[in-house]
Amino acid sequence: MLRNMKAKALALLTALAMMLGLGALFTATPAFAEGADGKITVTSTNPEFKGKTITVYQMFNETGTAGSEQYELVEAWKSFFTTGTDQGGINLSSYGNLSDAAYTYVKNLGKTNDQAVSDFAKKAAAWAADDSHSITGTTSAAATGSGDPATYTAQVTNLAYGYYLVIPQTGSTPSTEAPYKGRGTDAILVNVNSATGAKQELKSEYPTLTKQVENEDGTDTTPDDHASAQVGDMLTFTLTSTIPDMSEYTSYDFIFHDTLSTGLTFQKGSVEVWVNGSKLDNAENADFTVTEPAGDDAGQLTVTMNNFKNKQQANAGKEIKVVYKATLNKNAVTGNVTDATTNDAYLEYSNDPSTGGTGQTNHDKVYVYDFEFTINKTDGTNPLGGAEFTLKDNAQPANTINLIQVQPGDDTNPAIYRVAEAGESSTTTNVVTPESGKVIIRGLEAGTYKLTETDAPEGYNKVEGDITVTITATYNEDGTLASWKVNEDGTDHEVEVVNHAGTTLPGTGGIGTVVFTVAGIVLIVAGVAWAMRRRQRD
Repeated sequence: MLRNMKAKALALLTALAMMLGLGALFTATPAFAEGADGKITVTSTNPEFKGKTITVYQMFNETGTAGSEQYELVEAWKSFFTTGTDQGGINLSSYGNLSDAAYTYVKNLGKTNDQAVSDFAKKAAAWAADDSHSITGTTSAAATGSGDPATYTAQVTNLAYGYYLVIPQTGSTPSTEAPYKGRGTDAILVNVNSATGAKQELKSEYPTLTKQVENEDGTDTTPDDHASAQVGDMLTFTLTSTIPDMSEYTSYDFIFHDTLSTGLTFQKGSVEVWVNGSKLDNAENADFTVTEPAGDDAGQLTVTMNNFKNKQQANAGKEIKVVYKATLNKNAVTGNVTDATTNDAYLEYSNDPSTGGTGQTNHDKVYVYDFEFTINKTDGTNPLGGAEFTLKDNAQPANTINLIQVQPGDDTNPAIYRVAEAGESSTTTNVVTPESGKVIIRGLEAGTYKLTETDAPEGYNKVEGDITVTITATYNEDGTLASWKVNEDGTDHEVEVVNHAGTTLPGTGGIGTVVFTVAGIVLIVAGVAWAMRRRQRD
C-alpha cells in the first residue's frame, strides 16, 4: 500500500510538471531538492533591457530529496493567499494546511502562459510591489550585453530552491507577439531546483525610441542619425516608436521628450504625429498636446499623447512617429567642426498599472555638422591681400551665398566669414583677403561649391573660371563625425589660389625698344620703295 501511495504521489508530481511548465512548481528532478546554489537568468535582445534589473521573490520553498520533494509556502506570502480578492489577494481559507492549499491552487492554474497563470503572476506582482505587504526580493545587477547582435542578461545567484516570482525592472509592457501575446503582465513564474537554475527570455517588450534627422534644404536628404547642414537650412527630425499593448492599464502615459540645442531654431506649429502611416488631425488637441520650446533657439519640446489607451490600444504593435522641423542657426557655428549641433530625445511611458508610475527609454541623439574651408591667396610664395571672391553652392548655382564678416583679419590672422541667417543685416556676397592672404568661410554643408575670384590684387591677373571646392565627411556608427576633408587635401582644409603678375616686365634705361622697332620698320619700307624706283629707271 505504501508503494502505491508513493507511486500516486510521483504521478501527481509528474502531472503537475506537465501542466505548469515554466510556471510549474516542478521541472526536471534535481539530485537534491534542497539547495542554495540556484540561479535565475533573464535574457533579451531588446537594447532597452540594457541596464535594467530583475527582482526575484521566493513564494514556495522546496525541501526534501529527489523523488520526495515538498513545497512550503514562504511566510511573507501567506497573507496574499488568505486576503480577499477584492483587496488583491487569492481568498483561500486560513484553516487547515495553508501551504497545501496554496500549492494546490497554483498547481490547478493550468499550463505555462495560460491566461489564469498570467493573471496570477500579475496579481502576485502587484501584491509584491505594495510595500505594506513586506515582501522582500533579491535584485540583480544591471543587465549587460554580449555578442553581435547583443543579448542582454540579468541574473540572480545563490538562491534557495523553490518557486519564484520574477519581475523585470518596471519599464516593459506585455508582448504583442506570439507566444506571449495577451499575457497582460511582465511578471514571470519559474521553478529553481538545481544549480543550473532557470533561464527565461524576457516575455515582455520595452518601448523603444529612435531618432533621425534629414536636411530637406540640402543634399543630405536621407534620414539618419547624422546630417550636415548650412546655416539657414531646414532640418526634419523624426522620433519613432511602437504603440505598446496597454490591455492591463486603465490609462496609459505616452510622452515624447526632445531637447534642442542652441544651434537649432524650432519651427513653430511644425509638429505632426503619424500612426501606422496616417497623420492624426488632432482637432482641438484631441489626440496629442504639444508644448513647444519657450525661446526661439534651443529648449524642450514635449508631445503628450491624449487618452492614449482608448484611442490607440487597437493599434498595439504599430508604428507611431512624431515629426517636427527646426532651422540650423548661427549658434551652430562654433569654430570647431567636430562640435556637433545635437538634440536628444527619450520616451516616457506607463510601467506600473498598480501605481501609475512611469519609466523612460534610453535616450537617442542625432548629430548635425556644419563645415568650413580656408582660402589661401598667394603669388605662389607670398600671401596676397585685396583679392575678392564670391561663393556659390553647386546645388543652387544661381544663388550667391550671403555671408557675415565675423573677423576682418590682418597680416597674421585670417578674415572669418560665416553663412548668414535669413533676415540678417550687414550681409555681403564678397569676401576680401587681408594681408595674411587667408579667409575662412564657415557654416557650410558638406558638398561641392564654386569659388569665383571677382577682383585680383593690384598688379596681378585675376584667376579665370571657377574654382571647385568639395567638402566630404565620414561618420561613425553612432552618428558622430569620423573625418572630413576639402578637395582631398588631408587635414589642412585649405584651397590655395595663386595669382600671377599682370604688368610689362621692366627694361634697363632709355626709351625702350618700341621707338627703335618703329624706326626700323620705317627704314625697311623706305628702302624697299627706293629699290623699286631704281629698278623702274633702269
